Amino acid sequence: DDLLTQVILNLGLALNLPIEQKKMHGNSVFIVQTNALVACFDDNINIKIIDEIAQLQPFRVVFKDGGFSESKDRINLEERFKRLSPETLITVI
Repeated sequence: DDLLTQVILNLGLALNLPIEQKKMHGNSVFIVQTNALVACFDDNINIKIIDEIAQLQPFRVVFKDGGFSESKDRINLEERFKRLSPETLITVI
């Protein structure tokens, strides 16, 4: 995925890190280097997938700004991560 490659480069990570693609609640989720980075660029991101990703306790998580199914899910994103994975760095592009 070109967007994932761009995010990896922007974060200064190596392109040869292992990447696993999983389906979570119907969304494609990329897991780079065993939770060093977890990214989801799909549309219809809702609180269920946010919680499932947060439970992985990744170092960094990246979502696409226009991908949230409802504005309340975008608003609740940081609050959910604070509760479930407070050390995670959150980026919305």
